[in-house]
Amino acid sequence: MLVTKGIWKNFGKLSALKDVNIEFKEKGIIAIIGPNGAGKTTLVNVITGALREDSGKINLDGKEINRLPPHARIRMGISRTFQIPRPFSNLTVLENIRIGSLFSGNSNKREIEEDTERIMKLLGIKSIEGKQAGKLNTEERRLVDLGRALASRPKYIFIDEMGAGLAEGEVISLSKLIKKIQIEEEMSLIYVGHVMKLVKELESPVAVFSEGSPIFQGSFEEVISNDEIIKLYLGDRYAKN
Repeated sequence: MLVTKGIWKNFGKLSALKDVNIEFKEKGIIAIIGPNGAGKTTLVNVITGALREDSGKINLDGKEINRLPPHARIRMGISRTFQIPRPFSNLTVLENIRIGSLFSGNSNKREIEEDTERIMKLLGIKSIEGKQAGKLNTEERRLVDLGRALASRPKYIFIDEMGAGLAEGEVISLSKLIKKIQIEEEMSLIYVGHVMKLVKELESPVAVFSEGSPIFQGSFEEVISNDEIIKLYLGDRYAKN
């Protein structure tokens, strides 16, 4: 289990995270939602080691990982995607995903090749494996970013704002892909964002963040029927559904 205990992160006088206590169970899906500035991506950055918290603890399977650098956390099973995909533009799709395997600690060439093939097929990008990443469209870059994260063999993967800007049909396809990954790869996926259609389709528990703290956790139906959350974030259109 991945657990944060009393996490605070300040930027000057602004507290981006305030006493965050949250648990991520193994082999499941959870969505973290909230308005811009709620602390969602800051939480991802702190858990993955891109930022150092000011106080609090992060435990993975009972081990404190606060002092570990990002690459060590990846090797222990925590990976992520980025709001802006960051594939190596001069490398092919296949090479980008293969690079993710380097962070897993696995040096078995045959297993790395098998992982890469399986991931490309899972994500539906096998047909563009030889395409240079710098020539990919936005959707393809996002899938390569996800594939590279999957190649590190994570136990937990944070999917940051992957649903932003997608049409309704694309959102539904993405939700199916996330659920398929969870089942086939047997890991925990944490969707971070504010695309409510995607959150609904995931049919997963939801944690709502506001001003740096989780203020509510429950099902999608419980979230959209909570008066405080509707007033704070979702708007009247969800109150009527």
